[in-house]
Amino acid sequence: MRRIMFVLVFMIGICLFGEAKESGIKLIPVYEKTFEDTIVDVIFDTVTVTLEEAKAMGWKEEAFSEEEKAKGEVVVAYPKVIFYGVPDSPVKGKVKRIEFWGKEDNILKVIDVKRDEDVIKSRRENYILIRKKIREESPYSKWEVYTTDGTMVLKKTGEYGIVPVDISDDGYLAMIRYPTFSGGPFGDGFIYDIRGNKIAEIENPIQVDEGWASAEFSDKGIIFGFSDAYTRSVIKLVDKEGHLRWTKEIMLGSYFLLNSAPEVGIIIIFQDNNIKPYQIYVYCVGWNGEVKWRMPLEIGGIMDIEFEPSTNDIFISSCAGYLWRIRASSGRLVWRHREPWAPDISAKKWPEDIPRFREINIVSNELIVRGCPFNTENKSTTLFAFDLRKNKLLDTFIYSGNVYVKTYKKKIYIISRRTLQQIIEKEVER
Repeated sequence: MRRIMFVLVFMIGICLFGEAKESGIKLIPVYEKTFEDTIVDVIFDTVTVTLEEAKAMGWKEEAFSEEEKAKGEVVVAYPKVIFYGVPDSPVKGKVKRIEFWGKEDNILKVIDVKRDEDVIKSRRENYILIRKKIREESPYSKWEVYTTDGTMVLKKTGEYGIVPVDISDDGYLAMIRYPTFSGGPFGDGFIYDIRGNKIAEIENPIQVDEGWASAEFSDKGIIFGFSDAYTRSVIKLVDKEGHLRWTKEIMLGSYFLLNSAPEVGIIIIFQDNNIKPYQIYVYCVGWNGEVKWRMPLEIGGIMDIEFEPSTNDIFISSCAGYLWRIRASSGRLVWRHREPWAPDISAKKWPEDIPRFREINIVSNELIVRGCPFNTENKSTTLFAFDLRKNKLLDTFIYSGNVYVKTYKKKIYIISRRTLQQIIEKEVER
């Protein structure tokens, strides 16, 4: 059975929020395109077309300014790469097919993604990595790298147990040696170049059975993280040639999430498993390797981290219904939002059928939190729209099914089902 998805696109502007206490947002569609399968992700590009061509693509007159209408030529976004799949996870959907599209609304190439393969994009979506999961009968990872026009630039079979975990915007690969199938620890990290050559090995100093290892590209280098489950984590920053810039040991285990910004440093989330049930710590490590600040947050779970571009304030969400705004320079808590259903840290059981926070997207003065239940059979998604100038929840929108959020060109795109839509927001009084 063919499934159809739609993408709701939010145009976010400064004037969207009024001063009225009982105000909200009405969504008005200005673009519509239908698809014949389930979309779980999109990479967008822009194209300049005539007004008539834009309307033929599905754009409505309300999408364009009077100046654009007078000129008769407009710049519009189009889906350059479409990822089809199964929205089987509230965090990320499984990709089963990738289509590469041209500016003339034509399909250039199609790749079928196998069930035992994962898809990873570079940070600015220059490259797409398809990696094959390792198995006991096939412990040698295989991977392919494509540009967004569908050109394959690398096809490789790696060494025993070594798996790519991230790709840079210039095609470098960060790798981790995974445990053997009989058990054991995560091993060292590795760096490969765009031609598939191994150029460096990064030692994992914490090789224990209850451990973890990961790697992520940043604007300042490659961040390797190694951790045990309880007491110790080591963060290493290296350049693309594998030269070590610094090593930082932090006496907390369960390092499991980080994000970074050039003007801030590396924000790392740790969970203290010695404090029950959910105690997390946020560390800000500068690009020189020194801890700038640390602070506890009262509850953990699935987290997300994003930076507000103009102030570099840090926003952290917890699936338990918490949202924190933290000053990047000092670690001072500026503001906290807590949903009415959010549990206390001492709670032994969390609510089930509530829209747990999953991810954060920030555009201009608005922050969108995507929420959906743990129970995937209850397929609904809630979008929470926050006003960043007033630090308050402005409105919520509920959709059936799993919905995913993207940002492109200062607009927020929402991947859902049946059509591809762009929505402008209009303030209304409740």
